[in-house]
Amino acid sequence: MGLSQETLAPSQAYVSDVENGKKSPSIEKVEDLAKALGIHPVTLLAKSYLLEGEDITAFLKCVELELNNLASS
Repeated sequence: MGLSQETLAPSQAYVSDVENGKKSPSIEKVEDLAKALGIHPVTLLAKSYLLEGEDITAFLKCVELELNNLASS
């Protein structure tokens, strides 16, 4: 996307630590990163799960079902 790591986070070291699983970003950091990327924060979180090899169609069906269940509760 052409964004530098410094644009996305306080430091290159922070981004590296997140990428390597040494740190977990707060919800606020996820929102900031998503805003910098021009996407919805849920898209960013979904992408992190899809990196583990999950099928996108099955994933989205599961999310839709769970959201509908929450809405009807």
